[in-house]
This record gives sequence, structure tokens and C-alpha cells, in this order.
Amino acid sequence: MALPGWLRRSAQVVVMREGRALFLLRGTTAPWAPGLFGLPGGHVEPGEQHLDAARRELREETGLIMGWSRRLGAGRQRAFLAEGFGPVRLLDGEHDAWVWVELAEASTTLRLAPGVAAILRRAARLGV
Repeated sequence: MALPGWLRRSAQVVVMREGRALFLLRGTTAPWAPGLFGLPGGHVEPGEQHLDAARRELREETGLIMGWSRRLGAGRQRAFLAEGFGPVRLLDGEHDAWVWVELAEASTTLRLAPGVAAILRRAARLGV
């Protein structure tokens, strides 16, 4: 039996480049948050650590390689502030587009998936 979403372990990445964060537009047929902007990330596989899952998901979804990172909070659903190297390429079929936006502008200019605004507030507290 699958665990409910709030019990699953997940990892998301706030990828920073030149003062802007990367947001992915979920496709209109996506099973979760269709048509909304989110962060690269996904479920932590059995036996996998959150940081390893964040690196894997970032690479699988965008082709980016994670550089430095800093954890944003703890718990079953973790986020990381990180730098991503390489060109962005949408590789997973779940996303329709990407955009780089300043953290302070994201909540007012993008329709964000649930939970993303709280992650961005944690990142902003670090002075990014």
C-alpha cells in the first residue's frame, strides 16, 4: 500500500544562479499541481538519503549537476539551497517550461505549487 503524500520522504532543490532561482512549470496533465510552478525534486527512494535524492532528481529533471548545497530545514520533506551546473534541459516529461526568477518576486509573479512559498521564505532568511 502506498503511503499518503504527507508521509512520503521527499527532497526539493532551490537552485540558485546569478541571484535567481530555477522554477519548473508542471505540465497540465501532471498528477500533482498541474499548471503550477515548482522546484526540482521528488520522492526519496528506499535506502536513499535526502541529499542524494535531491541530486538525483535535479539531474533527472533538468540535467543540472548540483554544486554546493545547504539544507533548508529537517523532517520527511526536505529542501536544499544549491548551485546547479550546466544548461537546463527538461528531461522527465513532467514539466513544460522553466524560468529563472528572483526569490523575492517568485511568490507574486508565479503560480506556485503547494509548499513552495514556505521553502522560498526559508531560503530568503539565509540572505540569498
